[in-house]
Amino acid sequence: MTDVGEGRLRRVERPTSDLAAVRGPAAILDPVRLAAVRATGLLDSPAVESLDHLTRLAAMLLEAPLAFLTVVDDERSYWASRVGVVEDQRQNTVEESFCQYVVADAAPLIVDDTALNLRTRDNPSVLGMGVRAWAGYPVLDSAGNALGSFCVVDTAPRAWTADQRQSLRRLARLPRTRSPCYAWSAPSASRVPACNCSPAPPNCC
Repeated sequence: MTDVGEGRLRRVERPTSDLAAVRGPAAILDPVRLAAVRATGLLDSPAVESLDHLTRLAAMLLEAPLAFLTVVDDERSYWASRVGVVEDQRQNTVEESFCQYVVADAAPLIVDDTALNLRTRDNPSVLGMGVRAWAGYPVLDSAGNALGSFCVVDTAPRAWTADQRQSLRRLARLPRTRSPCYAWSAPSASRVPACNCSPAPPNCC
């Protein structure tokens, strides 16, 4: 596990049997979770069209200028899919990310005004990326590990409606399903490539 000292995370040994209960900042460095993140093959992966389809849909449904599907390791939040940022921008540090809060709690984070929220107001991305409203849900693997987040961002404060939150929650669940359209992993030579849903197979979400 990890402990928090002087504002920094440090690694501490923890019995394996206790790892499933890890929450808070320690969860980010949970070795079981980190192994699950690496197993996705999405860290430093090129774009995956099936995941880009989800982020584009989220941005459209929630009328948000930015949308992300991220995987979070012990140092960074890697944007496996993103909408609204420059092409060569693919990640930020864990400390700069809002995904750290979702991974730490394995729970959603909905913020209407990041500058007024006690948890987020000092996050560097409020000024650095202009993040003023944020809504995200954890993306979980089949074992319940929080691998990252599925989120939308606005550059102005806004109230996220109940319908918008519900839509985002449903989209965040798709990568963990067994649908061939939204496999939660990067394509590789050893796997059948994710389908592009055209035409959609019978069991496609």
